[in-house]
Amino acid sequence: MVFDRSDAEPEEYDPEAEYRDPDSDSLSIPEVEEPSVEIPEVEIPDVEVDESEVPREIRRAFWSTVLVVNAAVLASSLGVMFLIFRGETRRAGVLVAGGAILFAMAYRRYRLFEAEHGEGSETTSTDERVAGDETGELDEP
Repeated sequence: MVFDRSDAEPEEYDPEAEYRDPDSDSLSIPEVEEPSVEIPEVEIPDVEVDESEVPREIRRAFWSTVLVVNAAVLASSLGVMFLIFRGETRRAGVLVAGGAILFAMAYRRYRLFEAEHGEGSETTSTDERVAGDETGELDEP
């Protein structure tokens, strides 16, 4: 037979042999001592955040954009799942297209808000501008 052991073959090492409990039919699991760790007391500072610090217009624009992006992620991911798991191309296409439209709408809202408040989309930093130059143009070296 193929599985018979020859006399020249050494005995195989049994890793569980040293954990066998002669009094029971199972293995004995060695006990491990838990290290004692002293956790220092830390005083947590009281931080008061006032919602009125942020202007209402900015807060409203932010949360409306967050909601639109969340809806876009939901629609797009549902569309992909309908396509992959159910093979419904029409429903999946509508959902993915709706998600793309919602992403575009969120991007448009962001850009309009940025344009109204005069911040963002400048490609140069203020360090690169000439001191006292109102146009923001760079000096040629």
